[in-house]
Amino acid sequence: MAGNEQPDEQHVVVLFDGLCNLCSGVVQWLIARDRTGVFRFASLQSAYAKAVIDGVYGDTGTPDSVMVLHRGRIYEKSDAVLYIAKHLGTPWRWALFAKWMPRTWRDAIYDGVAKHRLHLFGRRQSCLMPTIENRWRWIE
Repeated sequence: MAGNEQPDEQHVVVLFDGLCNLCSGVVQWLIARDRTGVFRFASLQSAYAKAVIDGVYGDTGTPDSVMVLHRGRIYEKSDAVLYIAKHLGTPWRWALFAKWMPRTWRDAIYDGVAKHRLHLFGRRQSCLMPTIENRWRWIE
């Protein structure tokens, strides 16, 4: 994927806050562990993410949550995190045991981390950019 191509049904698209150090670090971590090359990435600040978000939620601004798009479905917050874990393989997919928890509990934990992430991990001056080696994973 050379930046402008659209992902197909086999790809799991991760929309993340490109200005958040924690989020950018998680994306780099995912790239290093994605053995099958299934993940594609776009920052929430990108035109692609804005079009997706506006198409689903209208022009309400950028959400404060990771979002995962796959096969016409959108996953947010803890559901997005668990969906990512599911596609990482073992041992990461063992995190799916958390599905037994009510989503309200999982999302409360997610919201607690999200609320403090910029204070704890900092904010970037510009969005995370792909390297030459992983540019094919990015949607612009």
